[in-house]
Amino acid sequence: MNRPRLALPLALTALALLPACGAYELSGKVIEGAASSVQVVAPDDRRLTAPGLGGILVQATIDPQSLGRKSLAPAVSSADGSFNIGVEEFGAGTLEYEISVVARHERFQPSFQILPLPGRGRVLLITMTRGRDHDIDPHDPLQPWRNLSAPPPKLN
Repeated sequence: MNRPRLALPLALTALALLPACGAYELSGKVIEGAASSVQVVAPDDRRLTAPGLGGILVQATIDPQSLGRKSLAPAVSSADGSFNIGVEEFGAGTLEYEISVVARHERFQPSFQILPLPGRGRVLLITMTRGRDHDIDPHDPLQPWRNLSAPPPKLN
């Protein structure tokens, strides 16, 4: 009769020792630079110490080239340029997924890249170049948060 009493505590202990399958967060920083780009870097990359750009809209899509693509909730970079996007796909950060990342602001040229979803312990470095994002209507304050896969607005 002691076996059933021991089985439950042993099972709970085994579950506690398994690696956590918690939610994965795609995190990174947006900075200004000479060329717009999106890169996966180590968290100790020296470029992450550069001053950040706040107010940049960052959108990511899982498996962007497939019919089953999934848009993730967009993020807006904070004053220091940092951002976080929750990824609730099974195995995100461990299994291989392809993502597209788009960063936009009306005063910067957009940055776009399709790349592997960074593994745990890696971050995105998004570099923005000054210029105009021609797909954003500066007279529509909600435009940056609309579906970016829609056709660009016609500017007169």
